[in-house]
Amino acid sequence: MIAITTYNLFRKFFFISLVFLSIGNCFRQTSYTSPSAEKGILDLSTYKFNNKGKIVLHGEWEFFWKELYEPLIESGLTPRDQNNPDHYLKLPGVWNNKVVDGEKLDGSGYATLRLQVLLPPTEKDLAIVFPRNFYSVHAIWINGIKREWNGIPGTSPETTNFSEHDLIDHIIIDSRSIDLVVEIANYRGNTRWGGIRSPFYIGNVSTIKTDTILNHFLSFFIFTGILVIGFYHLSFFWNYRKDKLPIYFAFFCITVSIYSLLTSSAWTILFPKMGPNILFRLEFIFEMLLTPACYLFLKYLFPKDFSKSLLVFLFGIVSILFILIISLPMEDVSHFYGYSLYIPLVFGSYILFVVIRAFFLKRKFSGIIMISVTIIFIFMLNDVLHGLINVVFLFPYSFPLGLLFFIALHSHMISVRQAEAYKHAEDLVDLQKKYNQQSKTQAEERSRIARDIHDSIGSEVTALMTYVANKKDSPESAISKMKDQLSGILINIRDIVYLLAEDKKGFDILEGEMLKYIQRLEASNKFKLDFKINPVSEVLGIEKSLNTQRIFLELMTNILRHSKAHHIRIHLTNNKQTVRLSIINDGIPFRWKPSDKTAGSFGLDSISIRCKKMNARVRFFHLNSLNFAILSVPLK
Repeated sequence: MIAITTYNLFRKFFFISLVFLSIGNCFRQTSYTSPSAEKGILDLSTYKFNNKGKIVLHGEWEFFWKELYEPLIESGLTPRDQNNPDHYLKLPGVWNNKVVDGEKLDGSGYATLRLQVLLPPTEKDLAIVFPRNFYSVHAIWINGIKREWNGIPGTSPETTNFSEHDLIDHIIIDSRSIDLVVEIANYRGNTRWGGIRSPFYIGNVSTIKTDTILNHFLSFFIFTGILVIGFYHLSFFWNYRKDKLPIYFAFFCITVSIYSLLTSSAWTILFPKMGPNILFRLEFIFEMLLTPACYLFLKYLFPKDFSKSLLVFLFGIVSILFILIISLPMEDVSHFYGYSLYIPLVFGSYILFVVIRAFFLKRKFSGIIMISVTIIFIFMLNDVLHGLINVVFLFPYSFPLGLLFFIALHSHMISVRQAEAYKHAEDLVDLQKKYNQQSKTQAEERSRIARDIHDSIGSEVTALMTYVANKKDSPESAISKMKDQLSGILINIRDIVYLLAEDKKGFDILEGEMLKYIQRLEASNKFKLDFKINPVSEVLGIEKSLNTQRIFLELMTNILRHSKAHHIRIHLTNNKQTVRLSIINDGIPFRWKPSDKTAGSFGLDSISIRCKKMNARVRFFHLNSLNFAILSVPLK
């Protein structure tokens, strides 16, 4: 069973992985659908923007190592030999491991990057879109005018500083060519990678605005959708606090919703005056909260599998990082950001291992959780590798998409879990109703039995006392009558004790007991049995069902003891007016009349007494070498 389940889960996982890998390939192929820059020049003079939309400014950019643009502009100069630079750098990309004047570069340092873009003479209303996630201190110049920056690039850590300013999405171009210059000082911030890893775009203003609106709409849709899911589970916990899973999931959803908004350009609509420094701090804080929020949520689902001490250790690390983020200068905060990437990598690997282990231990919901955790781990690994070694196998900054998939799957899982809880509650209500009905039935049955005790046993004891007091009867006659009355009393007492001791319904009393008796005979391998037991107890009622069962047992006892039969046929049928019990055997012939008292068998006497109580008739006869015992019980 687990092998089949594993196969189905991994088949679904493989299909979902193909879908997301296809999405990743679509994103990655964007930079290869437009002309590429060569030797610092991107010729778009024949490009039709209206037909093809926006394009990526990728290819060879002029690279001036250890030169800054602004000081040269202020002195009336330009970067060294602009038209014939010594080096070129392919962007989007980094200058790490590039060799300049015999020096192998690492992530730190400063440089100027330049690209000349030739635009179509007939195209109007074009705009350039600046890259996101540009955390190095930088300044962007277009045709000699500074248009976007996040600080003051310098030649050393002391002269390089972040500064707050308004964030912008794009700049409208009013010329037929663009002299795009980017100066970068990678001393502050994440100095692991030097260069520009996110692309610039150029496109029609209407197209860019439409894309911007759509991106903002999608960002707000994801933000509000996940936030609503979080508040829904928060309200669920508020009204039912015994189950803590909704509060943990709500905490995770609210964290993800804010993080998804912080990593999108839509944040600038809500807070247009917020600079990149505060934005970076907030993004850092909520990114750190994702791992403990996910760990806490999954630990509640699998409390036996996740380590509590490791959770405390994780919260300790996150708490220290939180204090550092809000207290240290921006330069120091961004410096240890790269080291924080190891937290989701290490703890994510542990979470994935524990969830896979829980699946093989057959924990509830472990299959769907394993798929969701695997997917989110893949997206997280993609972004972590992008931050640590500048390698992506999906597309950059894909983690929010993985988080969205994770929340969608777990929302489904929690809804299934809650539906099962509701169903369980409904089952408990139905069970309570059945219990109440059973209690009512038992009370009615006890009342009936009490009446039987009073009516039958009381009247028979009264009759017995009358026989004793009657001086006209001979001793033999009085004893015979007393014997009959005592037999009836004994039968009634046995029936009452049976009904009081056994909590059984009509089927259990008659059909169930007959089937058990027949199964015991079959297990002995001494008889050949043919039987047909139809359900009749509902129409007979409990009292007649019990009397019919007792007559069946008495008849079978006599057959087994005295007839020496080998083949026995037992039929219990209902013809809508009469219930008929037929027992046929091939043993020694036997005849008995209820009025015949010479048999001397208390069992046969009890059959007569029970027939009288039900107004039933029993017949015994021998035909074609077979003995017949037929009991007919009228339904009215």
